[in-house]
Amino acid sequence: MKRIQRSVVVVLLLLGIATIAVVLLSAVGQNVVADQAPAAQQPEIITGADCSRIAELGIDKQQNLRAAYIRIACGLEAPGEPGVVSAAPEVPSPLAAPVNVNTITGTETYPHVTQSESMVWSSDGATIVVNYNDSRTAPSNYSGVSVSTDGGNTFTRLNPSPFASGHRTNYGDPIVVYNARLGKWFAGDLATGCGGQGIGLWTSPDGLTWRKGKCAHNGSSDDRESMWVDNNPTSPFYGRMYISWNDFAAGQGIFVTRSDDGVTWTPVQVTTGFVRNVQLTGGADGAVFVAAMDEGGGGFNARTNLIYRSTDGGNNWTHYDGGGVCSSG
Repeated sequence: MKRIQRSVVVVLLLLGIATIAVVLLSAVGQNVVADQAPAAQQPEIITGADCSRIAELGIDKQQNLRAAYIRIACGLEAPGEPGVVSAAPEVPSPLAAPVNVNTITGTETYPHVTQSESMVWSSDGATIVVNYNDSRTAPSNYSGVSVSTDGGNTFTRLNPSPFASGHRTNYGDPIVVYNARLGKWFAGDLATGCGGQGIGLWTSPDGLTWRKGKCAHNGSSDDRESMWVDNNPTSPFYGRMYISWNDFAAGQGIFVTRSDDGVTWTPVQVTTGFVRNVQLTGGADGAVFVAAMDEGGGGFNARTNLIYRSTDGGNNWTHYDGGGVCSSG
């Protein structure tokens, strides 16, 4: 009899535990549904961009770090993964092989260990400035700069980055030149203080000490900028600086802005519709060239390399095939 009573007690205890478990699971399920309901009703916003408007805003085509961060956060791209570190095989060095010099000095902490998209310029062969994307203080700043004053034998990474302040948040996309006529360095990145995602500049007399400069362009969706300065004293446009970029808030076309003093910048549209801005450069006669790419709609479609040229100091641009003018940009 006692054995039967004990069995009944055990069964009742098990039923009681099961009932409590069902109640708890039901409550958790209701909380999960309640927590998920508002998210399903409202679009997800990542760093000010609506995930449902990625293509509309051109973020799927932009190459700056902010755009990449938005695509990853919205689930359109997989984030990067740490690589496997392995010892390099020992091989004999060739005779008179150049010595590689690390421009990234100082300590780093994973995952903020990535530098990319560097642009390099020298004023006299001795002073060399390298402007690059640097994730060391991301996401509040993506800029980094290293300087050599001994012809590239050694570099010093400026810490903190002088481009991390002045134009609010720095999104990277580096540019840098030395203007021989003005005797001054100009460097830039995409920055929120210049229209949300425009082109902010910093200036320096020696490449070591920098101060906030002007906004070369106030834009909300600028991307992939490139810069060149005409340092030929015999050029009719000696000292003129040029910056090209894709403006995703103005038809996604290529624009070029120019300046003789680094203060006043005059923009002009080069293309209509999306053509990727690749690189800006110039010739000894003062002609300026923009290398561009028609990506054919993306994917595995064929690409077409294009050249646009200006012979009047950046006022007018034409599509150029090397043999003559093809069509007006």
